[in-house]
Amino acid sequence: MKNIKYILCISSALLFLYVVISWFLLDGHFIYYTSFNESTIAASKKEDLFVSDDLKITSQGDSLINWKKAIDVWTNRRYKIKYFGILFHWTYTNQRWRYLNIGFKNELYPHLNNWCMKNSNEQRYVSCCDRISCNVGDTIKTDFYKCKDGQKLGTLKVIVK
Repeated sequence: MKNIKYILCISSALLFLYVVISWFLLDGHFIYYTSFNESTIAASKKEDLFVSDDLKITSQGDSLINWKKAIDVWTNRRYKIKYFGILFHWTYTNQRWRYLNIGFKNELYPHLNNWCMKNSNEQRYVSCCDRISCNVGDTIKTDFYKCKDGQKLGTLKVIVK
């Protein structure tokens, strides 16, 4: 009987320690969600996440007439990882889940460093290389602005395939 109490006490202490350490390392969460994305088409292909860069895209605004020269637009597969503490996780995916990636070719067009994006469902500007979670068939409208003065430069409308 003493052995059972001893094992129960040690098991309880280890479980408590696991929860506390997990809570601390996962920023105050015991159950934590995350997903991953690559920042370039080449890296996306290397990690076998690339889906397509053949998307239906329309542009509005004079600054985006020749958007293909300055901007890469592609989709990646998206998967989520659900952590239960720091040791246990579960990866799950859906074939329709995608990330729409919009990346500037900064080495060719350094003046684009002062451009920001704002999606139709957000109130604030985001950096130039943001990813947008989406599903097949979604239409995503992204507005481009000059970061400092908020001047609207144009809009890209993307239909995810």
